[in-house]
Amino acid sequence: HLVCFQRGRGSYAPVPGCDGNGIGGKDYCYNPVATTPAPTPAPTPAPTPAPFAPTTAAPTPVPTTAPTPAPTLVPTVEPTPEPTAEPTVTPTETPTVSFAPSTTGPALVNVGDGLSSYNLCQGNCNIDADCAGDLVCFRSDVEGGSVPGCSGVTEGTTNYCFTPTVHTDNLPLILIGNGLDHGSYGECQGDCDSDLDCNGDHLVCFQRGRGSYAPVPGCDGTGVTGEDYCYHTNNPLIYIADEGTNLGECQGDCDSDLDCNGDHLVCFQRDSSSTAPVPGCDGTGVTGEDYCYHTNNPLIYIADEGTNLGECQGDC
Repeated sequence: HLVCFQRGRGSYAPVPGCDGNGIGGKDYCYNPVATTPAPTPAPTPAPTPAPFAPTTAAPTPVPTTAPTPAPTLVPTVEPTPEPTAEPTVTPTETPTVSFAPSTTGPALVNVGDGLSSYNLCQGNCNIDADCAGDLVCFRSDVEGGSVPGCSGVTEGTTNYCFTPTVHTDNLPLILIGNGLDHGSYGECQGDCDSDLDCNGDHLVCFQRGRGSYAPVPGCDGTGVTGEDYCYHTNNPLIYIADEGTNLGECQGDCDSDLDCNGDHLVCFQRDSSSTAPVPGCDGTGVTGEDYCYHTNNPLIYIADEGTNLGECQGDC
């Protein structure tokens, strides 16, 4: 069921079901069953013949219809694929770490909404500022969940105040200012605008939408609504050099798959002003730069005018 996807000379048109750019102008096999077929145009009706009339003139020869050549598959998308996600990462609203219920801490108690201050293991707080002293607000959206350092289980979607770090080994979210110089923000500090604002090789900026309380990985509390915070990751986007070569996973700037060092690494292309998330990598990286990422379906160049090629292999 594999067919050859034809690309024009120098073209990097994306091949359906495959990732990466491959080699410019080379053609690759793909599985059309896995793609949405183009709509079949309605057949052109045969012309109605004119009424027969006798004539003494030589008969007019019937025009010979030249056979219609098989259409060359024209790529229906631009060579550089548009990112499939919005530049701002939409994080999950559920906590990324689960905690075993404590049997020795204070019991979870819902004392009501709208109070000026909530003590340890009391709810229902909305933000860290609702909690007394250095306590922060643990946002819960599950019935029967647990809160670090508190005994019992959560009630509905009630949020409770708890002591950060002690039971989680996480730092609390702290807003130290807006618009500070690059490298001014440590782990769990904000408000960052890009990865360059974070001070550390494995620190990247966790983007939250306006009004969002989305939990920041490895940090405790809600922080300030909608503000963005630096966090630690093992897969940060790392900018090595412009037009770099021999790049590893999540490294840039690549210009083609050949710049990536690995059989399953390909170059993720982004527009000049894009911070689109790169699959399998964290952070925004440098705006508009392109990064290598891992995929199970890379375009693989086997040989010129190759035969017996598999899916996503070329040149067919």
